[in-house]
Parts: sequence; structure tokens; C-alpha cells
Amino acid sequence: MKTAYALSEVRKTYKGADRPANDGISFEVPSGEAVGIIGPNGAGKTTLVRSMLGLLRPDGGRMSLFGIDVTEHPEAVSRFVAYLPQQGFGRALTGLTVREAVVSLGRLRGLDRRAAELEAVDWIERLRLSGKADAPLKALSGGQRRLAALACVLIGGRSVLVLDEPTNDLDPESRRCVWEQLRRLREAGTTVIVNTHNLLEAESLLDRVVWLSAGRLVACEPAAALRSRLERVTVDLWSDHPIPEEIEREAGRSVGTSADRKRMRIAVDPDSIARLVGVMRAARTEGRIHWSVRTPTLEDVYFERAALEAP
Repeated sequence: MKTAYALSEVRKTYKGADRPANDGISFEVPSGEAVGIIGPNGAGKTTLVRSMLGLLRPDGGRMSLFGIDVTEHPEAVSRFVAYLPQQGFGRALTGLTVREAVVSLGRLRGLDRRAAELEAVDWIERLRLSGKADAPLKALSGGQRRLAALACVLIGGRSVLVLDEPTNDLDPESRRCVWEQLRRLREAGTTVIVNTHNLLEAESLLDRVVWLSAGRLVACEPAAALRSRLERVTVDLWSDHPIPEEIEREAGRSVGTSADRKRMRIAVDPDSIARLVGVMRAARTEGRIHWSVRTPTLEDVYFERAALEAP
């Protein structure tokens, strides 16, 4: 498999900072994979992404894109990469309609006018913006502008997409639509790099996770491998009557309990589920206790790690 990005010992320290923003970061992004860059605020994610885009020069280390040294040739990035910033459009496009903006980006990426117009219609339809195609960008809602910005990024079929919080400002239906389109692109061979805090939604897309904390690389692993490290499952309990305290006390670690004690979440290792069932059967309760088991998600892994790092 080809490598899209390869980073080796990338370092960046801002003037006056008490620690590096990026401190010796090394990892590879295989071509055609979807990779999530995650970590708390201040972890160094934005600095890393800006360096990968050639917008910021690292203090040291090497960074290549399909074998081209991005540090020495930042202009090469635009040949392969389309970037969605968190803030969306620049001022240059806000006076255009959705259609005009998307066509303009297609033309900038080398499409002739007819091809750009046809592909613009396709992306506008896929992102459910057809009813706003001829509306000025400045007249759209925040969510509609975000979708229009994404259409501008997707037109032209760049090999690599770098997306900073792609579902910001979107309603649930639009978020689901965006993740579905990104999954289709990944399945077609596009490399997708996402900087996001929304791990529950992004999990269905991601093949690999790059995890930063305090400027350092915590992990760069397949998402499934990270999930498997968390050797516990979550059991959700609910009832029409308060759930007895003995269940929480005897069965495992309580993650959360509702004020009326009719809903409870307990963390247990997989081998303890049978014991939990026995505790529920033995407990004195006025009504039936319902339960379901959920395997670990990336968000579970993230919060578990954050709890371990907390002072």
C-alpha cells in the first residue's frame, strides 16, 4: 500500500512558549485510509495539520506527501490535498452563490467549465443543498454554509482530504449525510484525514487514530486495536422502578446513575457479565430490570485515557 503522508520527528515550538506544540511526532498515513487526529485542546493538533498542509514550517523533522518533501516544497500540497478549515469560507467567496462558489473551486483545481458545472450539481445534490444552489453564501444559515464549504472542498477529486471538524454547526441529519459521503469517498480510495472531537460519529469512518497529548504522539494505531485495549464493556440498566443500590455496589464500577435511580450505567470486564446477571436476579426490586451491553467505543478509550492523565 502506498503512503500518503509520512512524518518523522516533526517538531515545532512557538516563540515564548514553555513547551513544544509538536514534540518529535512520527507516523504514517496509508493511502486510501481514513485517519482521525484526536486529543484535547492544546494537544498540538492544529499546529500539526497546518504543518502537513505546508502552511507552517516545522522547526525540525521530515514530512513527505506521496514522497515529496512538504517542508521544502509546500506548494506541492495543493496538487494532492483539499482542505476544509474550521472557520469555513474566506471573504473572497462570500459574495457568490453556492453554485458559483463550488464551480469556482472546481475550475481552480483544473476542471473545464462544463465539467465543473456538472460536478458542482452532483455535490450540491449529495449534500442536500439543491434548494439553496442559487442563494448567496452570506444568506445561508451556519449549517448550510458548512455544507457549501464541504462541497467546495470535495469538487475536483483530490487524493487527500484534510477536514477540520467537518460537522460543526450541522443538524443530526446533515451530520449523518456528511459522514456517509466521506465513507463513500474512502471506499473509492480517497485518503481522509479528520481533526475532530466528535468521536462517536467519526468512529464509523476511521481506520486509524493519531492521538496527541501535550504536543506528543500518544498512539497511531488502527481504531480497532485502540478499542481492544479497553478491557471492559458498558452495561446499561433501566427500569420503571428505582434500581437497588446493591447492584451498583456488587456488580461493577458505576459510570452514571440517574437522579431517580431508574437508569444506571456500569462498567465491567466481559467475564463479569454473568455475575452481573446473577446480582440482578437476586436483587429485591419492584419491577423488571432491562439491560443491554455495549462494547467500547473510541470515545470510551479517549475518556479513559484522559482520566488517567488528569492531575
